[in-house]
Amino acid sequence: MTRTAGAPIGCQRPSRFWGLGCPKIYHEAEDTLVVDPVDNREYFFSHFEPFWANRLFPCFDQPDLKASFSVTVEAPDDWQIISNTLATKTGNGDLSRHEFARSRRFSTYLFALVGGPFAVFEDRRARIPSRLFSTQSMSAYVDAENIFEVTRQGFDFYGKYFGIPYPFGKYDQIFVPHFNAGAMENVAAVVIKEDAYLYRETPLPSRMQKRANTILHEMAHMWFGDIVTMRWWNDLWLNESFATFMSYLAQVEGTPDKHAWQQFSSSMKNWAYWQDQLPTTHPIETRVEDTLSTFDNFDGITYGKGASVLKQLAFYVGSEAFRKGVSSYLKKHAWKVTTHP
Repeated sequence: MTRTAGAPIGCQRPSRFWGLGCPKIYHEAEDTLVVDPVDNREYFFSHFEPFWANRLFPCFDQPDLKASFSVTVEAPDDWQIISNTLATKTGNGDLSRHEFARSRRFSTYLFALVGGPFAVFEDRRARIPSRLFSTQSMSAYVDAENIFEVTRQGFDFYGKYFGIPYPFGKYDQIFVPHFNAGAMENVAAVVIKEDAYLYRETPLPSRMQKRANTILHEMAHMWFGDIVTMRWWNDLWLNESFATFMSYLAQVEGTPDKHAWQQFSSSMKNWAYWQDQLPTTHPIETRVEDTLSTFDNFDGITYGKGASVLKQLAFYVGSEAFRKGVSSYLKKHAWKVTTHP
């Protein structure tokens, strides 16, 4: 998940559609069906990290218990329904039936279900089926060419670096309104904050750089978090520190942006310095007594400090030795859970 300093973690739930989502967290927002004020079209999206998938279906909702998922949804005919796999769609009057292929095994918090009359963009040049979704009112501001280019560059870099091809069959990026996190790495169905990453005006280069980094961060999670998952939330850094480090590395070595490490130092590393001076500072790997306490660790320590330590480690052991170690780790623990020894 991509986080910004100070942003609350919440969820969005359309109470009239399948009971998606979760109750209020820290009382920052009501559960809601997203209604676009421009055209009154309705949209919904799930956000289950760290333990809210049980609100949609019965499950043991913890990261060390993985399962495969088979989903069927009936929805209005003009809606797009997105989940973790591709679906076959059959019409039945005003409703359509979406039958999703059975997924690979992954943790429940990575399950996604998204729906509404989204605008759809498809990348005809991609080796991996890639789509973008946006609300209809924001579709004119989707820079599909640039987003797809960064996505292709990310897949090329990560596939070679990790030595593990992307295994999930398709890759969707869904831009949604009123999302309290920056983005979320649901398997093959990444939800991204529309407000932060679709631009009505010509964006500054720094904003384009930030969006590219977020795209690469969430994509890195397909390996760090989705294929290989931490056993418990005390090892959240195995997801977020690695995804943060890898996104900047991919940006420098896999895209034309050769200045991303400067952005890392000025933003991510400074966030870590600021967080580390507070009374609430904690080790990168820290105790998490219960699931609710997970929220305490989506911070500059887990993201910025952890990534900084990994950057130092890569320099110390050498870039190729580090790459081989990462590849070995991912291959050894693929489709399983792991922990820091």
